[in-house]
Amino acid sequence: MPPASLDVTAPMMLSVTPESLPEILLRAGGYASPSGGRPGFRLPGAAALRFYQGLVRGVIATLKAIRKGSEPRAALQLESLGLIPLIESCGGSVNIEGLEMLRGQAGPVIFASNHMSSLETFMLPGIIFPFKDASFVVKRSLLGYPWLGDILKATGAVALERANPRRDLEELFEQGGQLLARGRSLVLFPQSTRSDRFDGEAFNTIAVKLARRTGFPLVPLALNTRFWGNGRWIKDLGPIRPGHPVRFAFGPPMAVTSGSGRAEHEQVLGFIADKLRAWEADVAQYTAGG
Repeated sequence: MPPASLDVTAPMMLSVTPESLPEILLRAGGYASPSGGRPGFRLPGAAALRFYQGLVRGVIATLKAIRKGSEPRAALQLESLGLIPLIESCGGSVNIEGLEMLRGQAGPVIFASNHMSSLETFMLPGIIFPFKDASFVVKRSLLGYPWLGDILKATGAVALERANPRRDLEELFEQGGQLLARGRSLVLFPQSTRSDRFDGEAFNTIAVKLARRTGFPLVPLALNTRFWGNGRWIKDLGPIRPGHPVRFAFGPPMAVTSGSGRAEHEQVLGFIADKLRAWEADVAQYTAGG
C-alpha cells in the first residue's frame, strides 16, 4: 500500500524528478508510483536496454560531478533518485514505506537489509540520504569496479573481504565504529550473497553485533528488487522485469544493549520475512532461534 500521507494521484507524482523526490520522501515518509503508470515495452529486451543505458549515464554523471568538486553524497543522491523515474519509464513501479520512523530518530543508525540484486546498492543512497548521512558496508572487490568503485571510495564505503568472518568483524568494529561515532549511519547486507530467495540461515549476525558493540539503534530493512534480476553468466547483467514492483520497507529502530542480541536478530529476520511473504516473494522456511 502507498504511504498514508502520500497522494499518488497528485500532479507532481506524474512528473516526479530527482530534484523533487527528497521533499516527497521527507514529507510523506515514502513513495508510491502512480497507478496505471507507463505501459511496458513490447519488444523483448527494450526495457533492459533503456534501463542499462540510463543507469550507465547516471553513474558517469555522478563521477563527473564528484571530479568537478561536487559533494559526493549530494551527487550520488541526485543520480540515485533518478532511478525511480527511470524504472517507471521502463514500465516498472516503486513503493517505499516506513521512512517516517527515521524522522524522530536522532543520531546515526545501523540498517540491516536482505540483499536481492544490484538495484538496492544504487537506489538506497537516494532513499536514505534525505534522512541520514550514511555509508555502505560492501565487498572489497566492488572498489575495483569501473566508475562504481570510485563513487564508493568517494562516499566513504567500508570495504570487507568477506573471506574471514572474524577479521571482517574486527574491521567493521574499527571502521564502522568510527563512522558511527562521527554521526554517519551504516547500511549492511548480512547475507552471504545476493539471492531472489530469502533464507534466514544465510543472514548473519554482523549488524546485531555492531549495534550491541556501539550502542546505536538497529533498523530492519526489507526489499524486493527482482525488477533487476541476477544474470546467469554475469551476475550484474541480469534481466529487467517490469512486472516485478520494486519495494522497500523500513522497520522501527530497536536498541541492542544487552545479552547476545539473538532476540533482536530474530526480530530483524521476522520483519524481513513477513514483508517478503506479503509481497509474494520466495522465503525459505526458517526456525526462530535455530
